[in-house]
Amino acid sequence: MSQRGFAAPAMIGKIVVSIAALVCAGAGFVNAASETGNLSLSMSRTLDATINSEVRSRALDQSFRLAASAEAENGNTGFPASSDMVLAEAQSLRALRPLDPVPVRVWAVGGISQTDPERASNILVSASTMNKRDAVANMWLVHNFARGERVDAMITFFDQGLRTSRQLRSTAIAPFVGLLALREGRDRIGQLIRAHPDWEEDFWTEFARNQIALQNAGSFFEETGIDFSEQPSERKAEIYRNLRRLGYFESMFALAAKDRPLGEQSERIPPESLASVTSPVGWRLQSSGLVSSFYDDTHEALIVDAQPGALGAFAELVTPKKSGGQLEVALERPAPEGGRLRVSATCAGDRSNMLAQLELRPGETLASTPLAEDSDCAFLLLSASIAVERGSQGGVELAISRIGLR
Repeated sequence: MSQRGFAAPAMIGKIVVSIAALVCAGAGFVNAASETGNLSLSMSRTLDATINSEVRSRALDQSFRLAASAEAENGNTGFPASSDMVLAEAQSLRALRPLDPVPVRVWAVGGISQTDPERASNILVSASTMNKRDAVANMWLVHNFARGERVDAMITFFDQGLRTSRQLRSTAIAPFVGLLALREGRDRIGQLIRAHPDWEEDFWTEFARNQIALQNAGSFFEETGIDFSEQPSERKAEIYRNLRRLGYFESMFALAAKDRPLGEQSERIPPESLASVTSPVGWRLQSSGLVSSFYDDTHEALIVDAQPGALGAFAELVTPKKSGGQLEVALERPAPEGGRLRVSATCAGDRSNMLAQLELRPGETLASTPLAEDSDCAFLLLSASIAVERGSQGGVELAISRIGLR
């Protein structure tokens, strides 16, 4: 079964949950209400001889959005049917304001779509050729095309809404980025990004923290040909950091393989080297109140300073698992009395799955142990920790020349 055939219905369903609430928040129905001074629709109809049609349109818009917001707050994901009074006002304003998108949208969504969504969709698509700025109409079309699993059409009207409404971007950009879960979504969004749309910066900001985008990051850059290396260094650092935090190691290493500056660094300093502490896919050092660690370039060693009572990890590395091999640790000088250095290899994402563990005793400089096989484990987490007896005088200092697999 194709990726879309398997994933599209469930994923699209998640993307459009509570789309009515998204529209009302993003399109700013509160502002619409304030502009009319909270003028009710019934009042506008009573006073239609004394107020202009623009104010009536605003009152109609307010009434529609408030009804949609209430529907969303009740847990419903569709748009409610409009009352006969609302639909009559929409019809009246359509005659007075043929280029105004509000009465057309209210008539189509609040009336026609309740029994014939396809006809309502055609009406709004046609109306959008004259006015593309109705955020509510754009998002209703997204919602309607999502139900039909028409991803390309969804993205067209997402794009139209994002381009024409800054308010909408703050809420619509997350479900839009969520379409990267689909191959068709990645292809179409990639085409738009290469044209540098107005919402491009919002897209990348959301991409760096969006779980769906991060999970599909490797595929997105591979399939679209967009050069990850050209992303700003701060954004790349955030993406790498979040990929590691979420455990999306396959995407993390896929991006690292396409990151030219990182690749050049890795040629000089392999990620498994202790000197790779500046690499986003290299060793990550940790310090606490009683333990500090840093890499000493002069001695080419990881220096660990642990005070009496210290207990905890000071260095971690995620690395692709290789079949067979040994876990090894080597010190520049013999391990001192009073401290225990422990190194473990677990399946990344499942610390309970221990594949190897070793401990250096006082006086030793080298230790190794075989790595257990696990066909389901694609990435390893190497972790180094230290424990220092509370009565130890002056604490413990270690100079580690190597931790890794061989």
